[in-house]
Amino acid sequence: MMKKNRLFSIIKILLTTTILAVIVYFISVELQRNRLQFGDIMDNINWLPLSAAVGSLIAYFLIASVGLRFLLNRGAPPVKLSVAGNFGIINISGLTKYLPGKVWSYAIMFFALNEIGMPLSKAVLDSMIHLILTVATPILLMIPVAVFAFLPRLSMLVKIVLITSGVSVYVLCLVFSPILLKIILRVVNTFRKKEPILYSLVNRKDIFKTQGIVLSGYFFYVLSVVIVIFSIDQNANWSSAIQIAVFCVFSAIVGFLALFVPGGLGVQESLIYFYATVNHADPGFALLLPIVVRLVSVITDLMVGLTSLWLIRKIAAKVVFAKKQKVIK
Repeated sequence: MMKKNRLFSIIKILLTTTILAVIVYFISVELQRNRLQFGDIMDNINWLPLSAAVGSLIAYFLIASVGLRFLLNRGAPPVKLSVAGNFGIINISGLTKYLPGKVWSYAIMFFALNEIGMPLSKAVLDSMIHLILTVATPILLMIPVAVFAFLPRLSMLVKIVLITSGVSVYVLCLVFSPILLKIILRVVNTFRKKEPILYSLVNRKDIFKTQGIVLSGYFFYVLSVVIVIFSIDQNANWSSAIQIAVFCVFSAIVGFLALFVPGGLGVQESLIYFYATVNHADPGFALLLPIVVRLVSVITDLMVGLTSLWLIRKIAAKVVFAKKQKVIK
């Protein structure tokens, strides 16, 4: 088992190195093709607002943790999570999503929740609900962007009908989410016969509340990317900037779903580059945007991850102390 884990870690490191090498090669080729100097396009960046982009992304992580805390604290769990405690547990992935990987991030989160007294089955179920909404919300945001960006020749009436239909289907999924969740659990449990995830009643009201929290969090994620866009191009069009920002958020989720790609590296950047070339005339902008978005993301991941590690160590110290007290009694 140890040998398999070590081999998997080596493969991850090699894959990450290969992806980075391919990205660097692609950037150099595109710079030569467009007769650009990397230093020249970097000079166009206004670095000062990027701190606000990092702050906005931190707000997204904070609100995301509030959404999961709301689900975990619903009903009458044996332990109630604080905002700080839940922030630490859910956002430790900032340090682990690249290496050892996203799957390990969730394993650490479930272990930490179980250690503080949260039943594992409840932790897995509520995390699954939160994950589904986290992945689905960018799809909701992409509906109007996709209609206006990829179907520009349609009349305004047809566009409105398409957008309304898409949003209505999404809302219907939320309405019938308890039934859909039971179906998803049956499928998942076919692969987890020894340790099935137990279903507990999920209120539609709780689903809609969590959706509202997740949606408000994505507002700050989109805002972060908009700040990045205006840092690169101070003359950018607001409408175009918001569309590109929403697509960047969507590409991050696609990168997240690429489980075997560390941190979605390469997947997210290629999608952003493609969309930016279609919606922005400047090739320098299309090259810079995915780089700066990733830079802001990595800085935020490190800040959030290190803060989470500190919080988890405090939680662990309290758990150890509580166990010692029980032994003494």
